[in-house]
Amino acid sequence: MFTSGMKESNQREIELKGITSKGLEKVIEVIYTSTTTLDGDDIFDVIGAATHMQVGDGSSSTSTNGATNSSMK
Repeated sequence: MFTSGMKESNQREIELKGITSKGLEKVIEVIYTSTTTLDGDDIFDVIGAATHMQVGDGSSSTSTNGATNSSMK
């Protein structure tokens, strides 16, 4: 979206519909720090943002010949 020549790659601001700023902030915090705190109904915003952005829990892993490869779902 941002680097493949789509219109969003040339826009200064991009609207992410269906995602709250609070939810996006928490998802980014988890991606960078592996931790966050949730207050009240934050969980609904976080789940909504993570689902919309297709961010998985990172617990999926495969083992081939002794090597482990982890990937986001």
